[in-house]
Amino acid sequence: MNAASTARTLAMLLLVLEGCGSVSSDPKPTEEVSTSFRGRVTYALHMRDDKLTRDDDGAWSAVNDQGVQFRVKRGGFIIQNLQLTTCDPLHRGHQHGRWVQRLLLDEAYAGHGGPQDPSAVTIPRYMNVAQPEGTPLSIETTADGLYCGVHFLVGMLRGEVADGAEAPVELQGHSLWLEGTWRVPNTEADIAFRIQATEAFGVRTELFEDMPSHLNQSFSSVQLTGHADRAVWFDGVNPQKMDQRAIRRLILRNVVESIQWTASPSAKTQQPIGDKP
Repeated sequence: MNAASTARTLAMLLLVLEGCGSVSSDPKPTEEVSTSFRGRVTYALHMRDDKLTRDDDGAWSAVNDQGVQFRVKRGGFIIQNLQLTTCDPLHRGHQHGRWVQRLLLDEAYAGHGGPQDPSAVTIPRYMNVAQPEGTPLSIETTADGLYCGVHFLVGMLRGEVADGAEAPVELQGHSLWLEGTWRVPNTEADIAFRIQATEAFGVRTELFEDMPSHLNQSFSSVQLTGHADRAVWFDGVNPQKMDQRAIRRLILRNVVESIQWTASPSAKTQQPIGDKP
């Protein structure tokens, strides 16, 4: 490259840099700047019973997409993190899942916030997966921020869980535990199984597909309701062709991703002009 070409290139680069430096980070006067949502948050998680077969002893069964029948007698999982997440246009309208190797802070929240967010529920909770649909888990807390989604993480239990039912010993050192039997198509043999996962898996779900819809100051509270579809927990599982590690990882992922979250915000009541507070 000759001296004249080099000079022209440097001049163009300087113009570009000057242009970048002149861009203001302040919003235009016509842009609406949303203020944070501050209010009560209620998380509720239900186990769905539709598409399941219920037995008199309380066990439930489902046939997966491989034609294998799974009958679950006992089991549960550990909720390690449940919280609202800030708005992210890159992930709107779908789920974003991630495996977590260890429950260190930077990993446990999968990049979606930390325990400093007031909406975060970080004390482990036990969810009994053999229970009927009518006994959901319910947690109340508060929040302060602009939110568009929810993050849900199932992870290993170390110690005790929060208020509520005590976790079975089978879940100590595990994130997911299931016991029952499976039966492959065209057979009459019921094979006993026990699934105990040590892995952790978290999913962020965007609640508002039409950005920039979000929770802001116009709402006083929000109810986050999740419905876990147990009928799909064993989809893709073929015990005759998969090893135990592959089976437990697939089931854990199915469990977390099967939960469909909906948000029901309550708007603030506007006080009529002239009325005293």
